[in-house]
Amino acid sequence: MGATAKHDAPPRWRLHNATALACALVAVVLARSVFVSLYATDLPFWDQWDAEIRRLYKPFVDGTLSLSDLFATHNEHRVFFSRVLGLLLFCANERQFDNVVAAFANTIVYAAMLGAFAAPYFHELDRRSLLSAGLAVVALGSLPYGWENITIGFQNQFYFEGLWAFAAIGALAFGRGDRWTPVVAAVGAGLCGLFTLASGMLAAPAIIVAALCLYRGGALRGRPFVAVVLAASALFVFGLQLIPTLPQHSGLRAGSATELVSAAMTALCWPLPASPISLPLVWWPCALWVWRLVRGPATMPRLDVFLFGVAAWAALHAVAIAAARGHGGLAFVASRYTETLALGGAANLLLALRIVQSLRERDDARAAGLGAVVVVATAGFLFCLGGWSIRGAAALAPRAEQQKIAAGNIAAFLAGAGPSALAGKSPDEISHPSATRVIGLLSDPTVRAMMPSSVAAAVPIAWPDCALLSSPGAYPTTPALATRAVGTFSPVVGNANVGRCVSSPVPTRRSYVRISTAGYLSEPKMHLALESTDGRPPVALARSTPDHEAWQAHRLAAPSATYVVVAADENPDYWFAFGEPVEQGRLSALAADTAARLRRLVEAR
Repeated sequence: MGATAKHDAPPRWRLHNATALACALVAVVLARSVFVSLYATDLPFWDQWDAEIRRLYKPFVDGTLSLSDLFATHNEHRVFFSRVLGLLLFCANERQFDNVVAAFANTIVYAAMLGAFAAPYFHELDRRSLLSAGLAVVALGSLPYGWENITIGFQNQFYFEGLWAFAAIGALAFGRGDRWTPVVAAVGAGLCGLFTLASGMLAAPAIIVAALCLYRGGALRGRPFVAVVLAASALFVFGLQLIPTLPQHSGLRAGSATELVSAAMTALCWPLPASPISLPLVWWPCALWVWRLVRGPATMPRLDVFLFGVAAWAALHAVAIAAARGHGGLAFVASRYTETLALGGAANLLLALRIVQSLRERDDARAAGLGAVVVVATAGFLFCLGGWSIRGAAALAPRAEQQKIAAGNIAAFLAGAGPSALAGKSPDEISHPSATRVIGLLSDPTVRAMMPSSVAAAVPIAWPDCALLSSPGAYPTTPALATRAVGTFSPVVGNANVGRCVSSPVPTRRSYVRISTAGYLSEPKMHLALESTDGRPPVALARSTPDHEAWQAHRLAAPSATYVVVAADENPDYWFAFGEPVEQGRLSALAADTAARLRRLVEAR
């Protein structure tokens, strides 16, 4: 099947191959960004309250976070790389949590993982095959079958795990077998994988599988082979030792061999329905290579070694999912696991294409029959993947609506409504299973200060010696604003109320503020601005059209670390009102702008 020399040096990347893969990955980032724009919210979701807010960002702000905390367990996992990325985004966003920022960042992390998987295959393609391969990458990476991972920033742990696993397998598969560098790189990447998810230890047996494939073909021998097998075995044992026992999860595990086999069948066949037909239809390429390698020495092309290692890694995940979550036989595969399992199916399909291609090059009569099997398997895989994607797309909108409800309840609590805003609410209405836990966290001033702008409490403003403004200061038919509002409409003289007011100095921790306005600020002689206390240029809120008796949110750049708000109304025929400012970090502002542009693009089509 296309034997290669033991220490063959792969050809350099051709520009059109690299460009095709890069374009496909950019398309994946854009497609996933559209889903983020439409359905992600900035609010913490379930595990994010404890794993990020309580155990990461609060200790970081308080100055008590240690290096060991980054390696501490989260359930069964040690999510070091997710924590590091989260801290980087948190700091870049001026210590404000924002799930949308993390979800946008994850589109790049996912594309990096997908690129690590696809790059070896693209490397060997001729120009005629680049378009179809690129479209396949776009479909695999853009369809929302893994919808939970797309919209929740904390789920990037799956992507970091895949990235390190592919780096480990690829380092061994494509490295020179007579050198130690591939061994060290593979073991190092496998070690990093232990601190992504508990299942990161599964990269170790996948490394051993790749090493055995190379050994059987004579491409890895002697001390490097022994060293990589022993080191990978040690990694696996070390990974097992890192996983804590959680009694609360015991009820989720497969309780018998029958449940384990049934659950494993469901996971291994995904996205196809679990059946005795689906299993060989998906996994026959790996089974064929196992038979060849067991039967006798067989030189396996290095790309096939990589794909076989990835498939073995995905198969081990399927068994691990069955063991850990197989109670009752695993009625369905949770969407958060599907992006890993999809790569196993894709690796098998690529192996199948390689086998058929090899047979055709030798004019083997079996090529036609196996080619038909590959066509059927590919069609079934894509059809079922599309079905799961339809389910995923249907689940995104309800989740977003639930998060909006939760945001309203949390904003009410932070605005002063008290525990009654959250107590007695369902988990979907507060974005966490425990109202007591959320109330406790939001009662902490450090946590309150890092909340996203959609729920954060407004910055209170004092107006000394100000006769112009009253609260709410809007025409009576204007709906109430969630934050405290002031305006120039007087209950006594109405629009005729005129004057100018300057607030007390307002300190800010972030680059932007959001201010809601109503009324007729667009009319002449009406003015609202933020003025710096250190002589920098002011930032005026200019309106070209009136808001009438409705509230419109606007974002302004804070002119300096301390500023004053200046409000002036010299027009006796109109009024305007505005809410107290809500702070917004620089990355949150960028994410909000990006999301708004993508939503407009979707709506325009």
